[in-house]
Amino acid sequence: MMIYLSDEALLNAYKKALRLKLERDFIDLLMIELDRRGIAFRNYETELLTELTAE
Repeated sequence: MMIYLSDEALLNAYKKALRLKLERDFIDLLMIELDRRGIAFRNYETELLTELTAE
């Protein structure tokens, strides 16, 4: 459980992990914690892919 990380910091870590293409296992751990906290994040990966393909 990531109780010492604020919701905002957790969401930023998730977004940065996606941008940096970090290990999928690490991203999955972040997703589990985001889900546990009830933080909406699922659309971000799709938005990031759209941005990357537009460049």
